[in-house]
Amino acid sequence: MRNTLIAIILMFLITSCEVQDVKIGKLESFNIVNITKDFITIDIAVPVDNPNNFGFAIQKAKLDITMNKVALGSIDKIKKVRIAKNSNDIHHFVFRLPFNKMMNGGLLSIPALLTGRAHIKITGFVKASTWLLFTKKIEVNYDKRIRIGKNR
Repeated sequence: MRNTLIAIILMFLITSCEVQDVKIGKLESFNIVNITKDFITIDIAVPVDNPNNFGFAIQKAKLDITMNKVALGSIDKIKKVRIAKNSNDIHHFVFRLPFNKMMNGGLLSIPALLTGRAHIKITGFVKASTWLLFTKKIEVNYDKRIRIGKNR
């Protein structure tokens, strides 16, 4: 009886939740945080508008990054970012790009790093999850010429 009651309450909660689309704005900044012999740490700032009555976390990703038409590599992990309910804030996504993935084209991107301008293409997806039960894959397709640093 108790399990049936819990199942009915869960089904009511799941079916009564209206999920609205989360809006992701244009890239606000692209910063190189740290460079070591093994990896480069990158911080990108993006506005995220969550009109829903529940928050979620983004902690998984599969993103391919290209700078000036040179593939820099893929990102499989990002630092966990928590998006609050009913919020419209700029969030920072921090990730590491191993140098072993950049060796085929990373040296060709040094002029872009020195001049502070680059054509960045980021494709793939991030996974948003809440309560460990619900996950949604959000497609990412960003293709713009930017300044490395603040992009306003």
